[in-house]
Amino acid sequence: MSVAARSIAADRPCYPISHAVHLCHQHTEIDALLRLQNERLRLGLDQIQKRHCRSLTSSMEQQVLKRLKEKDLELEIASRKNAELEDKVRQIAAENQIWFNVAKNNEAIVSSLRSSLEQVLLQNTAVDVVKSKEGYGDSEGPALPADDAQSCCFGGVEERANGAVKSEIATAVKESRRNCKICGEKDVSVLLLPCRHLCLCRDCEARVDTCPICHVTKNASLQIFMS
Repeated sequence: MSVAARSIAADRPCYPISHAVHLCHQHTEIDALLRLQNERLRLGLDQIQKRHCRSLTSSMEQQVLKRLKEKDLELEIASRKNAELEDKVRQIAAENQIWFNVAKNNEAIVSSLRSSLEQVLLQNTAVDVVKSKEGYGDSEGPALPADDAQSCCFGGVEERANGAVKSEIATAVKESRRNCKICGEKDVSVLLLPCRHLCLCRDCEARVDTCPICHVTKNASLQIFMS
């Protein structure tokens, strides 16, 4: 061995076996401690992650429950409005049925009134024709009393008139039943009250105060629409 080698060997410390065993034991303990710390860290991270997941789940559940409550409230409001609309529809349908029945009744009344007016007009025209024929006929005959004349006009026209008079009555009724008694051109459309003669048009009615047929003072008038 050279002098340098001996010098290096003399400077290198010499460790006893017990010291080496002690160092190995410390390394083992350090490794175990590190593994324990790693396990604790892992468990802590797992717990933190689980708590975070539970927190997120709870928050989402609350939001979902809140949304479900809102939707339930909206559904309840919509159902209530739907029920109100159905009630209104039923009420409107009932009112429509009532108005339909009223319209049918009014139509029947109007039809009956129109028929009555036609009959009255026919009778009045027939009476006018009979009176005119009697006036231009035999003037030497005795004058009829008022009651007898009324009975003759409304009850016995067909019995007193011969065939020629009947034909003239029908022709006169056909020609004059819709002509105004004043102007003779426009259709009759106004019923005079209280005599109930349908004998004037709308324009002539405003210019007269008495009925041109019976000369009764007019106190009201009613416009009639003839279909």
